[in-house]
Amino acid sequence: MHGVENVVLMVHKPCETRPNSHHTPESNVKTFCQSFDAKVPQGIKIYHISAHNHEIAMTADGTKFLTGGGGQTSHRGCGTDSTWTFSKKQSGFLQLDIKDNGEIKGTFYKTNGDVIS
Repeated sequence: MHGVENVVLMVHKPCETRPNSHHTPESNVKTFCQSFDAKVPQGIKIYHISAHNHEIAMTADGTKFLTGGGGQTSHRGCGTDSTWTFSKKQSGFLQLDIKDNGEIKGTFYKTNGDVIS
């Protein structure tokens, strides 16, 4: 993997979730994600993006995202902690901005195009 700086794993069901999540990680999905991560060589940054939950959330380090904003309002909830510092109960979408230097920054947007903060 010479020259690879980042790996982005996109899955439907989450590898991990924020506190108080309606849908917690299933054991087989969690095992798959951990096995995948273990195979990525040291020095390569790993990003996880999933969509199964019905809210949007992001970790403080910007490497894990829940992008399922929308759908069943009864399944939406938000919880934050020192790892999951961003969580919103609203519809939206994630945009990844990939810089020439390999840096990846995720930003959530409302369906009208406004940034969700």
